[in-house]
Amino acid sequence: MKRASRLLLLAAAAGAALVISGSASTAPTGLRSAKLNITTQPGSGATGPVTIEVSQAGTDDPLAHITIYTGLGYTASLTATSGTQIGVATAKVQSADLGNATVPVAGTVQARDASGTYVSGGTQVPLAAAAMACTGTAAHAAFWVAAYQAAGQALELPLFVDPAAGPETAFAAYKIQACFPDPTLPTGDPRRAPLGLKLIDAVLTLKSVFTNPTSAGTPVWSAFFTPYTPGTGMANPAGTVESRSATIVPAAISLVAKYIKALHAAVLAGIISAGGRPLSGIAVPIYSGPSPTKLKAAGTSTKSNSKGIFAATKKIAKTTYFRAGGILGGGDVTTQLCAGPSLAPGGCVSGTVGEIPLLSPVRKVVVPKKKRKY
Repeated sequence: MKRASRLLLLAAAAGAALVISGSASTAPTGLRSAKLNITTQPGSGATGPVTIEVSQAGTDDPLAHITIYTGLGYTASLTATSGTQIGVATAKVQSADLGNATVPVAGTVQARDASGTYVSGGTQVPLAAAAMACTGTAAHAAFWVAAYQAAGQALELPLFVDPAAGPETAFAAYKIQACFPDPTLPTGDPRRAPLGLKLIDAVLTLKSVFTNPTSAGTPVWSAFFTPYTPGTGMANPAGTVESRSATIVPAAISLVAKYIKALHAAVLAGIISAGGRPLSGIAVPIYSGPSPTKLKAAGTSTKSNSKGIFAATKKIAKTTYFRAGGILGGGDVTTQLCAGPSLAPGGCVSGTVGEIPLLSPVRKVVVPKKKRKY
């Protein structure tokens, strides 16, 4: 089956704006395009892949520091042994040394010990020292390294992970911090990013680290982006901006199917819900085929009613398999999510609803064989 159709869901995030102390303001020119997008599993209490994507425009100032906060209610397993691969990483980087060409890179996310090292400019650097320089403390609950290869060079980015603490616990459960070298410094400056690399887009997919909240809702993740003052190697805290991404817990879709002889058709019905509430007005994509692994688009259902119930009738001449669903969420909801105040001096500049692949169980509809006449 090809990639499922998109079920746009923007209203679910409308009431989920992250409200924390501070005042909103107009973003400076430094990181106006900063964006966070989170993709999680659909079930309450589900553990599985979580994708964290951060991005900015090539014309923005380079990123110096980022702090990513999970939504409330998430739990995390931070006990992976050193060297364990806990996810995969991809990125797009802009290289000043390659005429500002955008280069794709890929790699893995590994757990490392606090006493371990990472590669920086071809040199092994103690993670504890990097943590002190980046976060102000050498001690963290977990140390991760995103390990890439680019132009024959090993590029490693350390990530420092902790439970939220103090005032952070009002809006987050955990935080991930990372720092980036300045690509705008002169060639030969030891602080300069290798190849003059500037982050444009980074995606981390973590396998079994985070577990969804058990309560229904739309928990909001948040990221604070701090830029460099270009050409100085100095971060610009006053230019820090925030981006938010709402997740949907739980999201569910059911499907029942039955052959009606008088109609020579399969009659399908199901219920679609998100954040513990039924979704109305959704025309759900339907897929059908001769086997569970050979399903193709077969139109859509009626629009779901106020109870989330949808239905469809499909003419069939032989036994057929059916499935319903699509991509729930995905889209820009800046107006809704950035309505509340922000701790970032530059304010909240973007808001998204993360995608959830939402598919029903496959249902088999048997067409009875005609009885032979003798």
